[in-house]
Amino acid sequence: MSVEHPSPQWEFTQHFVGEESPDDTSYSIEAPAVAARGWIPLVLSADILPPGFFKQQWNESLATRELFRSGNDQPRSEFRGPGDFLQSLALKDFRSMLAIDEPKLYCTPTGSPRLFTCWRAHQPGFTPMRGGNATWHSSGDSTEYFHIHANQNEVTLDCWMRFRLSKLADLFGVALTRHSAPFASIRIILTMRSSGEAHVRILSSFIPSQHFYVGWKLANKYDMIDCEEEDFRSFITAGKRQNAPTADRFELELPTKRLSLPRLR
Repeated sequence: MSVEHPSPQWEFTQHFVGEESPDDTSYSIEAPAVAARGWIPLVLSADILPPGFFKQQWNESLATRELFRSGNDQPRSEFRGPGDFLQSLALKDFRSMLAIDEPKLYCTPTGSPRLFTCWRAHQPGFTPMRGGNATWHSSGDSTEYFHIHANQNEVTLDCWMRFRLSKLADLFGVALTRHSAPFASIRIILTMRSSGEAHVRILSSFIPSQHFYVGWKLANKYDMIDCEEEDFRSFITAGKRQNAPTADRFELELPTKRLSLPRLR
């Protein structure tokens, strides 16, 4: 087990293409880490909200005010590595986390993919329950799914995580909105090609906000405050334990490194 990838947060994944042996590989393609961290903006006054739907809702809806009052500090824009990233989660100041680290594609001399490896991690976040000077963090629940598809030129890792409020936080939400919370989601689709290219596409639900990291540095972000009224209502009314609607958030060609490997036979 890697020091930077302690159990149980990280799971090592490998997928053989064709024969279950990397012995005939001659080079590897390595791409940077890709991660997403969900959070709710902490808003204590309507004054800091931009004009639009949420500013109007703040004045009309107790549920909206409580949603933002249960928010988080904005995540950092850079981490030293996977260990630093996970350590920051110990503060429980986040709503979700999905990450892929050290993705590598091992290829034959003729350019055929033979083996794909990476480290995967996911973790549900917390809802801060604030009262007076005290804050109690209520843990949500989550499920992660992944699928690996390969052909003669590339391998694609499709990771999807769905997450929702804890039962206690959900009961509080039902009392305010008459709707049980749906499953929010985050999805990372990473494709690596034997020719040396790598591409990532990220989708997420309209709530919560998301920071997207490449190589443990902020590459893009989505702010739920910018979502349209129709999108917000489609999330709230998606239904108990249903999957909320999603949209494309981020797409990027990733930098890669090609490394020659010693022949094993």
